[in-house]
Amino acid sequence: MKKLLQICLIVLIGLPAYTQGVDADSKQLCGLTGKELLEVRRDVKKNILSLKAAGKLRFVESDIAAVQQQRLLEPQAPIGIRFDWPMRPKNAEDYRYYHIGNYTDLDTTGEECIRDYNGGHRTYNGHQGIDIGIGPYQWARQKAGDIYAVAAAPGIIVERHDGEFDRNCDWDNITGSTGRGNHVVILHADDSTVSFYMHLKNGSVTNKQIGDAVVAGEILGSIASSGRSTGPHLHFQVNTSWTHPEDDKGFFVDPFFGQFNWTTTVSLWKSQKEYNEPGIYDMETHLGTTMDSYTSNCDSVVSLSTLRTNFQPNNTIGFRTYLIDWVDGSQVVGGVLDPSGNIYHTWGARTNQCTYWNNWCKYNTRGDICRVYHLNENLTLPANAPAGTYTYWVQYNGIITHHYFSVGCLQTMTFSGTQGGRRGFLVSNTITSTSTIAGISSNRITYKADNYVLLSPGFVATAGCEFSASTEGCTTGK
Repeated sequence: MKKLLQICLIVLIGLPAYTQGVDADSKQLCGLTGKELLEVRRDVKKNILSLKAAGKLRFVESDIAAVQQQRLLEPQAPIGIRFDWPMRPKNAEDYRYYHIGNYTDLDTTGEECIRDYNGGHRTYNGHQGIDIGIGPYQWARQKAGDIYAVAAAPGIIVERHDGEFDRNCDWDNITGSTGRGNHVVILHADDSTVSFYMHLKNGSVTNKQIGDAVVAGEILGSIASSGRSTGPHLHFQVNTSWTHPEDDKGFFVDPFFGQFNWTTTVSLWKSQKEYNEPGIYDMETHLGTTMDSYTSNCDSVVSLSTLRTNFQPNNTIGFRTYLIDWVDGSQVVGGVLDPSGNIYHTWGARTNQCTYWNNWCKYNTRGDICRVYHLNENLTLPANAPAGTYTYWVQYNGIITHHYFSVGCLQTMTFSGTQGGRRGFLVSNTITSTSTIAGISSNRITYKADNYVLLSPGFVATAGCEFSASTEGCTTGK
């Protein structure tokens, strides 16, 4: 993945561009209802009791104090734990790395119906957790193991399992000895609440054992598709009241605050994400109009051989943008700027063609299947196309996002003086700079060199701008 040198404020935003289509990996299902988790819950309960009997269930004092303080601040909350996001990428990334496929099912009608915390249907019947997909190209990311499940709050490991096949794509025909898959379960410092991290990659599960403490943000394993799963994702779930004498499994709590969430009256996240999170998974340039992509959840091998960041005059370039949560009917526009920053080409506005369910009372519905959407466009370069770095841009959800590619890959670049605006520079060898970038949000400068980027004495990037540098230039970049 990309090696980024971050100097000042870097905003990482995400996703693709032009024909339109639904991405095949936009809606993973994991098959982990309350019934399906019974085996795991029994092991968790048994392990908690064993640790207590052995006197090994000892929480960090500061974690206990934090729970007590949270209880004082919001006594109406069902638990005193507040969660960080349970996932992060291995390296800093240019675009978004996740999307939510399913929320918790909070229907209380007793019928085969579904309803999430916001009153929508981004869930399936009986689902007691949150399914967070990865992308783009979920199977390539699963193989690389470059998206981690991390502890959302500190605590003690009370269940772990590894060694299962991790590339399942059909929950009715799974490979592996158990539907649980590879997973970690953590008991938190209130001695009552646990969090589940399911479907992890074989061999990636933390070496820490049952009874060992973990801190918030600690890596628990890599995201994959072990157990009852149709594609790489993290099933994150919160259960509480594990110490109640009449309940050996606890009851689930949905951390998201919303009108239809009867399990909590406040958000249990330290920072709750929006129900719809428009963003960009990736912006890509391909050689030619035939671009590799997944066509179904089971496409575990895609070569991505057409990806390029360097082109020659007369080449045809395929442009693709992957958009997350494009659900509001807004338009997406885009185009290309030449090496001087002038308009080189533009595309007309595109409107989402997806259709969403209106009826929330559906048995095991897959709900909104258009959460990841791609747009494709192409452009043939003329014989006299000027050499240098071009900017492919897309405006989505009111934000302009960029991808840089080169024509006639230059070997080196040297910069001095003041630099500003939205500019990117790709070379095959080195970039050297003594430039000054003022601390204003409109200044967004990117250096990409295959060998190295040298920021010599005199280089200044003031807080408030955006600057990034990487070793993915015009030869090795994707």
